[in-house]
Amino acid sequence: MAAPVLVALLAAGCAMPVDREPRALSATTTTASPSTTPTSESGNGIAFLYFLTNGRLDAISTETSSVRPVDVLALLFDGVPAGTHSDLTTQIPAGARVLDASLAAGTLTVNISEDFNNMVGSGRTQGIAQIVLTATGLSGVRRVTFQVEGVTTLVYSPLVGDTETVDECDFVSLLPDPASLPDREDATRSQRELIDRIEQASDGCDDG
Repeated sequence: MAAPVLVALLAAGCAMPVDREPRALSATTTTASPSTTPTSESGNGIAFLYFLTNGRLDAISTETSSVRPVDVLALLFDGVPAGTHSDLTTQIPAGARVLDASLAAGTLTVNISEDFNNMVGSGRTQGIAQIVLTATGLSGVRRVTFQVEGVTTLVYSPLVGDTETVDECDFVSLLPDPASLPDREDATRSQRELIDRIEQASDGCDDG
């Protein structure tokens, strides 16, 4: 698939309770600086972790010592960072861990612990969207496949149903309404990331 397109809202379904308990992070989070894109897999860099606000994807800008996919996803799986706004939530289960993440020809294969299967219904789709939007914001990652304890698993795409491979276009229906975001010149780095994703969606993704 190409870069994102706004599609119809994901139908509401049964979601497991979200997790707001912060867990220790090895990176410092910020939402106030100008946008920066990581240029290497080692050394300090910027990554955007995707959580949820009122059921919609919301980006948090994070300074990290490594922008390798496995390390950035580990930060996402650590849960909502302390000090973020109170409406921010996650659907990724507290016990879930990234066991491995390998990139080949633009496809990131993410191997997750068995706790991944604790996500159900629309909550599972939202949790998968968090992972996919976080991963595809990293250099070289265009699409994601999922494994649970080393076994490839199907995931639900709002566009095509159950599938082995998804990208950001599968989940643009979960991006926020552009009207809810400030103008670019008044936006924080994290808000600019969301604006960029929404603009890419309107420019590039095939509709359904």
